[in-house]
Amino acid sequence: METGDATKIECSDNIKPLLRPTESASLALENHMNELVRCIKTRQPTSASAAAAANSHVTCHAAFIAYQRGKRLTWDTTKHEFTNDEVANHMRSRALREPWRI
Repeated sequence: METGDATKIECSDNIKPLLRPTESASLALENHMNELVRCIKTRQPTSASAAAAANSHVTCHAAFIAYQRGKRLTWDTTKHEFTNDEVANHMRSRALREPWRI
């Protein structure tokens, strides 16, 4: 599952979209570009922070993991892990191929 700037949710075939687009993708992209230029000119921060973007992605991934597990999960925002399912915690990442490391 992935949220996008086209104001829609993109999902794999086994999940039905819950939201409908409210504006075209080109308008959303134009708004982002205009804001970027405005922020460069004024040296002001963007309206959406990096933390907000990260949290929206975490929410999508957590929802998909809960869907795959077929149960309600509880997310600990401080520890960044599920509090009630170790299998779900293992699903948060996967092994990296050699030679990649974090």
